[in-house]
Amino acid sequence: MALLDNFPHLCTAKRRTRTSDARAGTVDSYSTILFTARKAWKQFATQRQILEFDKRGISITDVVYFLQDPEVDEKDILVVTDQLGTVVTYEVRSKGRPDSLGDRVWKVFCEETTTGSTP
Repeated sequence: MALLDNFPHLCTAKRRTRTSDARAGTVDSYSTILFTARKAWKQFATQRQILEFDKRGISITDVVYFLQDPEVDEKDILVVTDQLGTVVTYEVRSKGRPDSLGDRVWKVFCEETTTGSTP
């Protein structure tokens, strides 16, 4: 299928590490890289998908599709680069799950957090 060969975005996944600071607070860092430059396709979430997550108190803005299980979860972020070089960071809001095409395409629901930079 030609569409599956032409995913237009490149994605990097990073895992959050949470540590305590001197004032009993927490500090998050994303130094563990799970994968880099993996082909992906980012789309805006549909209104139906947004409402489905909103019922559980979870905010989503986008869906990122992969050709294999990305093995990410809610501790991770995705840094997506489009064909023009625009970089957008997303917090993962769901584990990867197969789309309607079965195991051929996996989707991850995310919320946009930053544009133009990576944490």
